[in-house]
Amino acid sequence: MTVTIIDTVQTLRDELEGILRKYSIPMEERSYIIEKVGGAVGAIASIQRGIFDEKIDEIRKEIGSERQNVRQSIDGIKRAAISQIVKANHKVDEAYDRGLAQGAETIPKGGPGSMGIILGLFFAALAFVVVASNLFKKGEKKER
Repeated sequence: MTVTIIDTVQTLRDELEGILRKYSIPMEERSYIIEKVGGAVGAIASIQRGIFDEKIDEIRKEIGSERQNVRQSIDGIKRAAISQIVKANHKVDEAYDRGLAQGAETIPKGGPGSMGIILGLFFAALAFVVVASNLFKKGEKKER
């Protein structure tokens, strides 16, 4: 776009020079007129550039504000999800403890399969915690 503006200004100067020669305007006056027209065109271009820069700054501020809102929303969602996972993990732990207590009451110590049930519940709770923590680590890496 800059090349187009420069080319347009140069074309304007050339045409103005041709018009001034056609009407036999003296060289000093031609130079003065061309200088004034060039200054006016430069001022117009400068004003347009200033307006353009202001609009770009406004857009950048809006984007920055929207980006911050999205980050805050994501952080809120993460906190809520972590809270829910902690609650679910706590419930799993309580169920595990109740299961152990009830299992100890109903199954004689050293009875067949009691160790398998205990280990199964333990590994299920452990797997839940590991999977949940991996999900949130991957989400943080994608954000960066």
